[in-house]
Amino acid sequence: MKVLLVGEFSNVHNTLQQGLHELGVTVDTLNSGDGYRKYHSDIQPIKIKNNFIRKCYNDILANYLNRKYDVIQFMHELEWGRIAGLNSKAALPLVRNARLSVLLLAGCNWEYARFSKEKVGISPCEECLKYDLKKKYACSHLYNKGNRKIEYAIQKNVDIIVPMSYEYDICSKYGPFADKVVDPICLPMKIPDCHMKREEKSKKLLIYHPLNREGFKGTTMIREAFEILRKRHGDVAEFIIAGKMPYEEYTKLIERVDIIVDQKNCATFGMASLEVMAKGKILITGNYRKNISESKFEYVKNAPAFELGTTVEEIVNNISSVIDQRAKYEDLREKGIAYVKTHHDYKKVAQEFVNLYESHLG
Repeated sequence: MKVLLVGEFSNVHNTLQQGLHELGVTVDTLNSGDGYRKYHSDIQPIKIKNNFIRKCYNDILANYLNRKYDVIQFMHELEWGRIAGLNSKAALPLVRNARLSVLLLAGCNWEYARFSKEKVGISPCEECLKYDLKKKYACSHLYNKGNRKIEYAIQKNVDIIVPMSYEYDICSKYGPFADKVVDPICLPMKIPDCHMKREEKSKKLLIYHPLNREGFKGTTMIREAFEILRKRHGDVAEFIIAGKMPYEEYTKLIERVDIIVDQKNCATFGMASLEVMAKGKILITGNYRKNISESKFEYVKNAPAFELGTTVEEIVNNISSVIDQRAKYEDLREKGIAYVKTHHDYKKVAQEFVNLYESHLG
């Protein structure tokens, strides 16, 4: 079996590739590096400025990839067009002609933008529009007709749609192609052989919020809360907001950190949250996990992570509470690592994908 993983968000496909490799699957990646993160890509597309030549190149590349790979898996409906030198519309023949085409739901799309607030109870969309896009009607998934048509066409022509978390699973039920949605598969995470432990109890705690999309993550409130917390806990803790750095630089910073304050506008865990849990860090992220009623996501409700809060006051109080629970950190670290091993181990996740591929390839 030969698999091509198209696109990259937060190292999902690169991590899955490692798991598939270890299971003996031939697998390549094709992505843009996910911007400043600079993730690895096996295939590097040629950048072409001329529209006609670029169209011809896209057609030739799609035909070549369809002949070479049994499975072509997309990180997102628009991901082909985010790769330099490629055009979003050129993804359609690739999807139509693939022996098996797979679409992951692991990032914002039309269904998520439309239904997340209503069906999940919390959404990043309002703050994303206000602080990231800075326009009320700027959401490309809701208001860009070209993107909407491409997202619809990809979902219409793809063989399988795989939600990667609770939020995307819930929202996918209200899309036009809900019949193609299969059971969710967890995000893959590689567990380090060892994790850092801060043994010097007298040292200040290092509390870190990874800066990415300020509105999407709720950074505006978190920044305000950190200012209050510096005055309240400055003698025992240091508060840092930093980000938009290459992945290798980010991982070095994470090794020094004790507590991660990740996203406000979510219910469950993204790759950043899972990675820090796998490294034995204390995690504060998301809201409303206790409201999850679907039995297949029951395990998420019992995750060893603290909820962040939805107002500045709640965020300040919740982080203060975690700072005061320092005696419990070692136990929480071990439980966090065990949680990721149980539900997100990259080889287990890779095996689920292999089973999915094989069941549809026949």
